[in-house]
Amino acid sequence: MLLKNTLMNSSMCFLLYIFLELYINFVRIYDYLLHINKNILLIFTYDIENKVYIIKRGISNGKKLLARILGELF
Repeated sequence: MLLKNTLMNSSMCFLLYIFLELYINFVRIYDYLLHINKNILLIFTYDIENKVYIIKRGISNGKKLLARILGELF
């Protein structure tokens, strides 16, 4: 009985951890508001730890842009 409760608690903790990780990544992706003006791309990111918005600029180049966003997220 004790083993069963321990396993259930550890499973719930693991599921909670996965849920929180997914939620944090979703928040990061959702907070990337892309505003394209000609060739200039403004990326608004939200720094969760410091609770501030950061504005970054870059060139809007399809694959490079996607790689940059994914690289910053993960």
